[in-house]
Amino acid sequence: MTGAIRSMLGILSTKRMIEHETKLVSFDAPASVEDDTLLHELIADPNAEDPAEAACRADKLEAVRAAVAELPEDERALIRRVYFDGEIWPKDPRMRRCLEAGMRALRRSKRLRCIRDDLLESVFRHKGIAPLTACGAAL
Repeated sequence: MTGAIRSMLGILSTKRMIEHETKLVSFDAPASVEDDTLLHELIADPNAEDPAEAACRADKLEAVRAAVAELPEDERALIRRVYFDGEIWPKDPRMRRCLEAGMRALRRSKRLRCIRDDLLESVFRHKGIAPLTACGAAL
């Protein structure tokens, strides 16, 4: 069909139909007339971390840092170097004993009990086993 016959019948080409039916949208434009929120702010980032999980992790990290801060200076320094700064375990037996003493103190820390309980519960949940806390047993 020729262009004249198409226009008399109201048939638009694909290009004209797209131009006729669509409007250009910018991601930097407001999402609506009443709101100043930009369109790109409303699109969820699939790689973004869940805010609740981020807050929980930050709380746990703060609890670990506070528990480490309560240790004696030599144990605290070794734990920071090995676990926070990524150094390798010391080869010197005295330093190893000091580091192990600090780790034992952290395992006994009441401040970190909630983290241990959460970790155990998530492992049990992942394996499909009822957590010990749910069974009434003390951890």
